[in-house]
This record gives sequence, structure tokens and C-alpha cells, in this order.
Amino acid sequence: MRQANLLTLGRPRPPAALRQNRCMAATTSPSANPSSSVQAASAPVAVFGMPAALVRPSAVSQAPIAITLTTAAPAPEPSWKSGTVWIAGFALLGVLITVKAAHMRMRSELNAAAARARAERELSREEARLDREHAASEAHNERIATTRREVYLQSVESFAQAQAFIASLATQDLTRLDVQSRLRPLAESVNKISVVGETETVRVARDIVRAVNQRFINALGELLPLAGYRAALDVHQKEWDAAQTEIQRLLAAMRHHNESVVKDPATFEALQRSFQGEQQRGARANAAAHSLRLKLAEIQQSYGLRTLEYLDGVALQLDPLVDCMRRELGLATDFEAFRAQTLEMLKAFRAAHQDLQSRIAEVMPIDATGGP
Repeated sequence: MRQANLLTLGRPRPPAALRQNRCMAATTSPSANPSSSVQAASAPVAVFGMPAALVRPSAVSQAPIAITLTTAAPAPEPSWKSGTVWIAGFALLGVLITVKAAHMRMRSELNAAAARARAERELSREEARLDREHAASEAHNERIATTRREVYLQSVESFAQAQAFIASLATQDLTRLDVQSRLRPLAESVNKISVVGETETVRVARDIVRAVNQRFINALGELLPLAGYRAALDVHQKEWDAAQTEIQRLLAAMRHHNESVVKDPATFEALQRSFQGEQQRGARANAAAHSLRLKLAEIQQSYGLRTLEYLDGVALQLDPLVDCMRRELGLATDFEAFRAQTLEMLKAFRAAHQDLQSRIAEVMPIDATGGP
């Protein structure tokens, strides 16, 4: 690249267009052709691209001008020690750092998003597993509750039947007693409770069954004399019935003898002796039956009192059983309220039982001549 400097000696600097034309005119070197440089200096110079003939000579154009052409030194090659290289290096380093930071941030965000997705997926799986376990547990608990409800209702019914059976033993014929059919439902119910019930419920139910069985064995020992008394009473009853039948026959025969035309005193006397003998036989049978009835009444009364005590104990044992059953079935329960109500019921029952015993004692004596 070349640079031209226009130097004027004590004259005003020409316009830029004129300077350009002058530089264009001096295309040859003065050292190569000295005469041409002089001619060029004295010849008119074109202005703004106009021909030289059209330019009017002036004092300025006619004046000699000295032109010096110098060649600019070439630009130095860039070096790694120059500031431009360092600036470019720092800029590149900043770009690399920015890209690396963006990459790391993006990877961190992607990892965080993947971690969140993985956590959500694991949470969803855990929730699904818990839901399945909860549903299975609820179904299992519902099945157990349904089974327990059926078993407990049947067991309560069997307990009531067993108590009624124990209380009625004094009025039944022990020789014809069907114990298996009367107590088997209670044993079956307790066995079912042992399968589906909680430990406390099973323990209370077994305590009640033990009390029932023990009371049944004791009742058999207390009521064994009743079988003999009833058998003897049945014999005396048949004897009294036979005596009454014979008395009625003799009375009819005596009435017929009195109504007949021919009367035989010996026959009538024999009829009278037979009538008196049957009356005495009937009286003896009636007295023996009356004695047996008193013994039976005494035994039944004693058994009733013992059974009352037994029923009191069983009633007190039923309260914790009912409380356990209601809690297992998810029902509201209040053991203290149940116990207070049971005690009130037992108190009222004892009072009614004593009143009944007093009334029975008033009408129990039976006239020996009045028949069984």
C-alpha cells in the first residue's frame, strides 16, 4: 500500500479533488524520466475529471509544485505476545467457560428432571403397592368381620339355650335326657369362636363353657334322687288310680244291688268290705305320693336356688364376652354400663324369685285325702 503526501511551499492547500488528480498525473517516477516530471509540473492539471484544455490556467496551476511520493511500511505480522491475541484468547476462554457452564447446567437440570421422574415413578409404585395392600387388608378384615358376626350371633343363641337347659333339668326325666342335642350347639359355637375370635374373646367363651359343663355335672348329682322319687311316685300314682277305678266299680255294683228286687246281705257286705279295702289302698298310695311330692319339691327348690347362683355367675361372665364381641365387630361398647345393668337385673330377679318361693310354700301342702 502506497501513500502520497502533497507538500506545498507557502501556498494554500488545494482541494481534495485537485490533489487526487495531481496524484494520478504523477504516475511515473521522477528518477526514471526527469523531463516528464518537469512537464507534468508545468502542464495544466485536470480538475474533477475534466480535460486539461478546458481548465483555465491560473496562478495556482502555473506555479511549480513539489511532489514527494513515499511508500508505507507493511503492517507487522500478529504475534502471540500482542494484546489482540490475548484478548481473542480470553474471549475464546470465556465462550468455552460459558458453553461448559451451560452444558453443566443443562445436564444438572436433566439429571434433576430424571431424578424427579424416577422419584415420582417410585412414589407411584409405592402408592400403588400400598393401595393394593390396603385393599387386600380391607377385604380380609371384611371377611373376618362377616364370619365373626355369624359365629358370634350363633354362639349367643347357643349360650341362651344352654342356660335354659340347665335351669329346666329339675323338671325333666333324667333317664330320657338327650344331653348331646341340647349341649352340642354350645360346644360347636365355642370351637368356632376359638377359630375366628381374638384371644380374650376365646378365653371368656371357654370360661363360660367350663361353668356350664361344671354346673351340668353338679346338677346331675343333685337331681339323681329325683329319678327314684319320680319312679316311686309313678308307682303310687298308678296304685291310687287302680284303687279309684275299683272303688267306682264297687260303688256301681252296690248301687245295682240296692236297686235289684232280690237283695243278698252277704253280697252287699262283701261289696262293702271290698270298697273299704280299696279306699284304704288309695289312701296309702295318696300318702306315699304326697310324701314323695314334698321331697321332690324340696329338691327342686334347692336346685333352683343353686341354679340361680349359677345363672348370676354366668350372667356376670357374659358381660365381658359381649364386650369383646362388640369391640371385634367394630361396635360401640361400654362394659361398665353393661355390668351395672346386669346387676340391677339380677337384683330384681332375686326379689321376684323369693316372692315366688313364698307363694309356692303357701300352696304346697296337699291334703292326703284329696288325692295326688
